[in-house]
Amino acid sequence: LEAAGFGVARKPSAYLLSMHLYEQWRTDNPLSNATVRKAMSMAIDRQKILATLYGGEGRVAACHGFVGYTLGCAQDFSPVKYDPAEARKLLADAGYSKGFNLRFYSYVSSPVDSPVVVQALANMLETTGIKVDIVPQDYSTVLAILRNAQAGNAVSMQNHANLYDMSFLYQAVYTSRGVLTVQKDPAFDALMAGLGGVKTVEDYQKAWRVIQQDIYDNNREIVIAELNALYAFSPAAIAEWNPGRLPSDLNLRGLKLK
Repeated sequence: LEAAGFGVARKPSAYLLSMHLYEQWRTDNPLSNATVRKAMSMAIDRQKILATLYGGEGRVAACHGFVGYTLGCAQDFSPVKYDPAEARKLLADAGYSKGFNLRFYSYVSSPVDSPVVVQALANMLETTGIKVDIVPQDYSTVLAILRNAQAGNAVSMQNHANLYDMSFLYQAVYTSRGVLTVQKDPAFDALMAGLGGVKTVEDYQKAWRVIQQDIYDNNREIVIAELNALYAFSPAAIAEWNPGRLPSDLNLRGLKLK
């Protein structure tokens, strides 16, 4: 675009690319095993995904959120190391030396990059022996499957906008009574419930750090990359454009017409 004469405005770390791991509470589900989840995470070459499929527009992610912005996400979270050999060893240690069957939902409508990214992620997971069945599906149907707890050992790609406070998302996705929950862990429920009794901003930030550390340590989600959002414009009409970072900026922040 820039070579063709367009201007390009960037919203840094506008989206988080990750993988949801469903129904972790089921004892017959390999995803209930934290070692399996770690192995899957180690099988993902985040840098290759970012460079090849997104042109390097973003940065490899470690925290389930946005470093320096989302509550609890700090610079000292390190991305999970890409090591397919260690991933295979961990699967064997967990009792899955021959892998297991995994359903991977690929959304047919949104986000538009889902089929390509899902195929790349599936290929990486299969290097460990996991047998991935990619299932093209519309988002509404997947939501109904989740609400009825019928997903089994399945995953999906997620690509959501950056958030400062993950409260409403985590209540829905990570607490036992959440409508789209992937786990049922009383200890994590207690961490989320504890947010209600926090009285200072500093303590609220500290409480979120503990929550994010739990997500990170237990590989409850496979985070991949923080992605920039790009906006092309005509330099003949626009002198400068800084889209900002917040979803509430509506991408018009800093836009100066000629």
